[in-house]
Amino acid sequence: MRIRGKASLAVFILVVPTVLVAAPVALAEGGFERLSTLNPVPVNTTVVKRGEHAIWSNGSFRFQHTVTIEMGGRATLLDAAAEFAAGSGGFLVRSGGTLDVLRSTLDPAAGSAYRVLAEAGSTLVLANSTVTGGQGVRVETSKATVDDNTFQSIPLALHLVGTSITVERNTFLANAVGVNQTGGFPVLRANRFEGGTYCVRDWLSDPTIDGNEMLGCSYGIWHERSESLLVNNRMIDKADPPGTGMAVVDTMSPVIRGNNISNWGTGILIRNARAYIRENTIHGNVLDGVRVERNSAPMDITSNHIYKNGRDGIHLSFVSKVPVTDNRVGSNGRHGLYAAFIASTEVRDNTFSGNGGDGVRISPGNNLVLEGNMARSNAGTGFVIGAVSTATLDWNFAWYNKLDGYEIRGASVHLEGGEAGVNGRDGFAVVNAYEVTGEAPRAYSNGGAGFRFAATQGVSMTAPLANMNRDGFLVEHGNENVVLARPTAYANARDGLRSLAGPTSAREGAWVGNAGYGIQNLDALNVVDAILGYWGAPTGPTVAPATVGKGDRVSTGVLFAPFAPGRLN
Repeated sequence: MRIRGKASLAVFILVVPTVLVAAPVALAEGGFERLSTLNPVPVNTTVVKRGEHAIWSNGSFRFQHTVTIEMGGRATLLDAAAEFAAGSGGFLVRSGGTLDVLRSTLDPAAGSAYRVLAEAGSTLVLANSTVTGGQGVRVETSKATVDDNTFQSIPLALHLVGTSITVERNTFLANAVGVNQTGGFPVLRANRFEGGTYCVRDWLSDPTIDGNEMLGCSYGIWHERSESLLVNNRMIDKADPPGTGMAVVDTMSPVIRGNNISNWGTGILIRNARAYIRENTIHGNVLDGVRVERNSAPMDITSNHIYKNGRDGIHLSFVSKVPVTDNRVGSNGRHGLYAAFIASTEVRDNTFSGNGGDGVRISPGNNLVLEGNMARSNAGTGFVIGAVSTATLDWNFAWYNKLDGYEIRGASVHLEGGEAGVNGRDGFAVVNAYEVTGEAPRAYSNGGAGFRFAATQGVSMTAPLANMNRDGFLVEHGNENVVLARPTAYANARDGLRSLAGPTSAREGAWVGNAGYGIQNLDALNVVDAILGYWGAPTGPTVAPATVGKGDRVSTGVLFAPFAPGRLN
């Protein structure tokens, strides 16, 4: 067999079972000849048939037409450059055929056909080669190796269809789509993608995308209607405007773990999907670190480090059953966690610190649990719970926030323990809320009140503690039935309890060392019920103008007798 090329070259043709070697020849552009008088192949043929092995080696070759490798045929491109004329379809490998492209270049051409199309059941080895132009390579077979290649400036560089191959250590440069996956169980490992619209795009497949580097695409990974394992990828956007690191759309159960995602528009976007987002580092993105819209439960966001994103660290909207657990979320431009229209969601053991807005802002929502979270040093409020029909806040901590520790507005909330300390305004601000209950919450060293109640219905707290605030407890206008059982207020800069309006019950309390009054009632129409309280002295409170009591002062309109000579709680 002889090979037609641009210049003199060495050609090797294997004819099963006989091995024939052609001498160097100078041929016109075209295909190859078979060196056999038994079954001659015409010059310029474009078919490699059963029993034929065509080798293009150590030269440059121009193909005018598609080269088809049929069942039982084999073609090898070795240390060669293949150029395809306009309209050529490149190499077409039929089922049972074999193509090896080794240390070679597939050059651009006008037209849009694939440079290589390996059909199901064929065998393809593409290694240490360069592919440019056309539509790249389409692989429909699972008997393929695609390693250590460079794909550049191609609309669709590598298209995997229904295959389960491993693609390793390739470089994809400035392609509109680096790898497109449809069906199958492919593995992408240790590849490098730079530039283009999509580094990787999945559709109805179950890929493993592990340890890749993705730079400057509009979308690092677009994952649609697929299940996958997306792990240990390094994803840095250099595009202007920035795109999305990972977009998971209409998808069930991908695992996103151990990735480093930075400088995109949004780090991870989940839309009409569910995903397990775990142990990632997500930072420096222009918008949100993680954004979940209309999820399909269940899913979780666990053990991630999310910081220095331009808007929210975690943004949830129209979601349910999304546990947010053990994340470190800090120094984001707006809120650490922003959630709107969420239900049946648990937020546990997270740290929200140094964010430009609130540590946590939830409004509206239903059936929520916040437990063991820390909101610290945020420029807004530690925890904002608004328009939530049912929420349990269990031993959360709000420290050093610029505004309030907690703002509970238009919500029904139960506080189980928890602290608000050294915040710029109030420790707990309860405004326009209803059915607010609490067991042993603590507020200390806040710039405003430890606990402030305004226009709230049905407040009932047991053993709340307020110390070293401006006021321990501040009851403003519009409240109904503020009941504090066994409250403690000590060393506050003004009053232990200051009531501006409405009936208030504060029985069996402790009022000690407050600079103004233990209790001051400024509402002439209502009485503060504070019987059985301890006032810091066995003789009871100090009552102007003359009294034998030596404890904290008490104003008129306060029912304090009988009082306790010693502290009861």
